[in-house]
Amino acid sequence: MDENLSIGTRGWISKAWQAFYPEGLPSDWQLDYYSQYFNGVLVPENQWRAWTDDQMIDFAEALDGEGFAFFFEVEHRLDHEGCQRLIQIKSILKTLAVGLLLKGESQSLPETLDDYHVTLFSETNFLPGWHWQFDGQICSGYPLGYLLNLPSEGKLQASCLQSLMDSLSSSKQQKAYLFIGDDQVSIESIQNLKIISEVMGF
Repeated sequence: MDENLSIGTRGWISKAWQAFYPEGLPSDWQLDYYSQYFNGVLVPENQWRAWTDDQMIDFAEALDGEGFAFFFEVEHRLDHEGCQRLIQIKSILKTLAVGLLLKGESQSLPETLDDYHVTLFSETNFLPGWHWQFDGQICSGYPLGYLLNLPSEGKLQASCLQSLMDSLSSSKQQKAYLFIGDDQVSIESIQNLKIISEVMGF
């Protein structure tokens, strides 16, 4: 059954998550293993800028047809090199490359990036259309929620999930993504968040 809410993390490699991956699993296989539990990931800017074409081809071959989604963090104003890299990523990953998360301030993007959905994460600014506010931060544009830190209490987590899904009522979108930015949070906590989401019917 398709999920109305897809939950994932910022990156898929963290020292705090070593117990999540089977001992001896090659690092090249970690994304494939991650995708068995989460169907989306937010890729930090320093990582996607450093990807080689061969790495992306491997990602595309491993995840093709799996319903997986890559979103790309943009922490700084995009330069020509960054735009060209995102164009190349889209040309290789195709539908797997779904969107961009702009942090801090909106910026005009070239038409060559129109194939990407765009979400803005900011304390004060917002894009037209969908928006969601939680813990003093605003996510707007394409329905992608981003949390710097995951609330520790289950009730607060449930409230967070409910408010995110309620925010879709002002949008034509029926599906949302939620990424947790804290790479020190345990992967078990994020798996538990997925369970809460499923119990709530999302």
